[in-house]
Amino acid sequence: VRKYVPELPDYGRAITIDHLLRHTSGLRDYTAWLSLSGLEGEGVTTDEQALAVIARQRALNFPTGTHWEYSNSGFFLLAVIVERVSDKPLGAFARERIFQPLGMKSAQFRDKHAEVIAGRALGYAVDGEAPEGTVRFKNALSNWEQTGDGALHLSIEDLVKWDQNYYQPRVGGQSLIDR
Repeated sequence: VRKYVPELPDYGRAITIDHLLRHTSGLRDYTAWLSLSGLEGEGVTTDEQALAVIARQRALNFPTGTHWEYSNSGFFLLAVIVERVSDKPLGAFARERIFQPLGMKSAQFRDKHAEVIAGRALGYAVDGEAPEGTVRFKNALSNWEQTGDGALHLSIEDLVKWDQNYYQPRVGGQSLIDR
């Protein structure tokens, strides 16, 4: 991974793309570190902030390849690698190589927190009680701009097209599906 993301320190053992895909890298989850620094979901964060937090990690949670633990850092770094290798943001790469070939018309990565997405269902959370025992709600949205570990928006129709690719592979081919 350091071939593509030289900002990462040398942890004494190589972290591979496969480690990132399988959550066996040992990297700590960057979302927890951003939250500990005071940036919550409603705050705006950038790729640069996320990469800086990951690059500041001086040690791993466990030696690479010895344990499984979910970490958003891996999928975020995969998006960084895609961008650096293809010279395109993950959203443009996915649109060109996955979404369009599968006919996924609404699928997109939201990498600008203020972007309006037509037909988007918004998240909400309970915000206490209103008069007469009713419940109040508030918006509960993430304004983080990282992709790879989230920010994918798609319709149910697009999800069906994604699923159909497992049975009639058009993207990736049968060998990828078999693996």
